[in-house]
Amino acid sequence: AGDLDARVTMRCRPETTWFVRSPVWRHIGHVGRYEGEVTHRGVVTPVSGVGNLEYARSVSPYAVLRRASRRRLPLQWFSYHVVDVPGERQILFTQLGAFGAIVETNVIFRSMDGTPDRKVHGGYHRVLETDDAPTVDAYGNARLLPRTFEFGCDGMTVVGTYDCPQRFAIGRGYISGYT
Repeated sequence: AGDLDARVTMRCRPETTWFVRSPVWRHIGHVGRYEGEVTHRGVVTPVSGVGNLEYARSVSPYAVLRRASRRRLPLQWFSYHVVDVPGERQILFTQLGAFGAIVETNVIFRSMDGTPDRKVHGGYHRVLETDDAPTVDAYGNARLLPRTFEFGCDGMTVVGTYDCPQRFAIGRGYISGYT
């Protein structure tokens, strides 16, 4: 796209990671090794590592009803993290909230070495610090964005601090990176 070009190949392991498998929502992920190059304003940078490729689909209740509605689904938050760890392994964390309560929390441990995924139903997610001032999204909604957070389960804890700009991107949420 203009001054940015990427040519990357990814070879995924044959096993699929299932986050959700239901008649109305399916969410899968593939872990794999990638390599290639990214060119930005004429500067070529080789890239390689372990990455995550995902696909999700759901049935919209509005499409099923064939009419628009002022009522909306009560989904209040969805927190999703992919953490690369040494040894070509990843930790995937998801938490879904609706009606003011946690609906589901999952932690998935997976690797490139053929070990079966281990899914833990449960865990926790806490925002430890927020930005000082609210951020206003494209729809005029103001909210304090998390700056530092913690999630974990079964004696494993990940603490992260966002070190990339948070971008208004998915649904009415934000996407970013952290260390």
